[in-house]
Amino acid sequence: MKIALVGDITKDSIIKLDNKEAHLSCKLNSTQCEICFNYANKIQVDQLSHSIGGNAANASIALKRLGEDPILVSQIGIDVDSKYLLEELKKADIKTKNIVQSENEQSNNSLIINYKGEKTVFSFHENREYQLPKADADVTYLTSMGKGWLKVYEKFLQGKIIYQPGTRQISRGAKYSKNILAKSKILILNKEEAKKFLGSKQNDIKELLHELLDFGVSEVVITEGKNGAYASDGKEFLKSSIWHQAARIESTGAGDAFASTYSYMRMTGKDITTALKAATINSGKVIQHTGAHKGLLKKNELAILQKRIKIKVSRI
Repeated sequence: MKIALVGDITKDSIIKLDNKEAHLSCKLNSTQCEICFNYANKIQVDQLSHSIGGNAANASIALKRLGEDPILVSQIGIDVDSKYLLEELKKADIKTKNIVQSENEQSNNSLIINYKGEKTVFSFHENREYQLPKADADVTYLTSMGKGWLKVYEKFLQGKIIYQPGTRQISRGAKYSKNILAKSKILILNKEEAKKFLGSKQNDIKELLHELLDFGVSEVVITEGKNGAYASDGKEFLKSSIWHQAARIESTGAGDAFASTYSYMRMTGKDITTALKAATINSGKVIQHTGAHKGLLKKNELAILQKRIKIKVSRI
């Protein structure tokens, strides 16, 4: 199976804040919280690490660990960070021949604050004139891109489409992506993204699944962090539990691990229940480490944990 992943890649710099250097301020009876630290101060950082990031890169590395040979299609600049990104991809054994380097462009960067296991992301995306090469693939995985993304996506709407929209795609709304959605086999996003994508205040997951399926998507997956994940093909509506024993260290890349593992399972003929369980385990392993890749499982490792770890899947 040839899988092409189309999207931006970035350099992630992850800092872990000392618990004494910041605090959370949450609204009464709400899950909306703000991270607070003293203005104009020098803040002590417990840990600093760098890695390649971005949905497309994270998903590519996850798929490589699962035994696939993904085709990463992306565009970067010609700068110090782009050299770093190419070196990291080569270390992960990801082919770089479909990555375009453009003069006078910077590489994307994200500063990620890890505080008590949750991430806050400061993201810089370079405005690009995309000149991406087409890739011969059975499956095309479309994910986060910058300005001009729709025109790029339209070049890749062949074969089986997996759609994991990024911030810019979600902010434009589902109607703007209607042609992509109508051709997508699988759409994956989290609950807050789903609501924003639809322009909805609906909190009922089943209703959100119905609304997204109405765009013609074959299958929709909605993740909800500590509440688990949901999936539907219009016939079955299923919910999976989380991996309760997974110690949460840092959550960067957990969503990408879930999305890519779920997609891999479905594209290789596994049923929705099996895909939900496998995706939950792989993403659960990622949050036990700092960064998006250290916890990613190889195919045989995932198979072993699938037998050992109980993930409950039920109908909703």
